Amino acid sequence: MQFAIENPMVHWKEEEPKFFGEDALGNEVFEGDEILVLDDGFFRKEDLSYDAIKILQMFGAEEKIAK
Repeated sequence: MQFAIENPMVHWKEEEPKFFGEDALGNEVFEGDEILVLDDGFFRKEDLSYDAIKILQMFGAEEKIAK
């Protein structure tokens, strides 16, 4: 006698992240990414250096999550 064991992970599908837009530097941004918003533009935080983040914050950029 043989028993079949079904793995629940086989049927689990990860949802594709939704495209939010391109940042001011041309980087693709998806919902859930951390961004810095300054005036009418935004920057994906992951693609910025520490110094770039500090400079943008000095000029008033706000940290947000892309939604």
